[in-house]
Amino acid sequence: AVVSTQSTGKHGVSYIVNNKIDINGKAVAVVGPNTAKLIGKYAEKFDVTLVWADNAAELCALILSSFPRHYSWLFYCGDKALDVIPRTMSLNEVELKQVVVYKVEKKKDLDHELRSLLDVEIFQAVVFFSPSGVEFTHDILEDRLSRDCVLVAFGKSTAAGISVYLGNKFVIKVCDHPTPLGVLNVLQNL
Repeated sequence: AVVSTQSTGKHGVSYIVNNKIDINGKAVAVVGPNTAKLIGKYAEKFDVTLVWADNAAELCALILSSFPRHYSWLFYCGDKALDVIPRTMSLNEVELKQVVVYKVEKKKDLDHELRSLLDVEIFQAVVFFSPSGVEFTHDILEDRLSRDCVLVAFGKSTAAGISVYLGNKFVIKVCDHPTPLGVLNVLQNL
């Protein structure tokens, strides 16, 4: 069985496709509808049970309620993966092996590019798609954004990252669903 999360979805699917991993007869559990669509295209060739949820906690609940506990799961993730899935599976005595398929790195010129942009623009909102995005930019944003700027989090984990790095200095809005439409809905209601 295979698990992939929203932020690692395309990396996890690419890893499966590029390495010609046989998922025939397997259960595949992913976070987010876009990741489900992406793996669904590849999985059409196979007999696959595909389930998805909006976030890691919901996905774990779905896995635990839908599949036998003796299933072994591969968890394709990045090097900064949160521990929600590994911790939940371990607590429920479900075997899980993490496979790091990509490394999250700060873009080389990010600080310079961000400072240059913030020197000439005033933003009403900034959207974060991952906790690492907050981690890599918080020190610059904290000093250069207006306190009226709204920070939009793609999901609950990202919102938690905003709270950790920026506290309550800004208004934080969380998307109802981790999709582009979820972001658009938040932005339209500012």
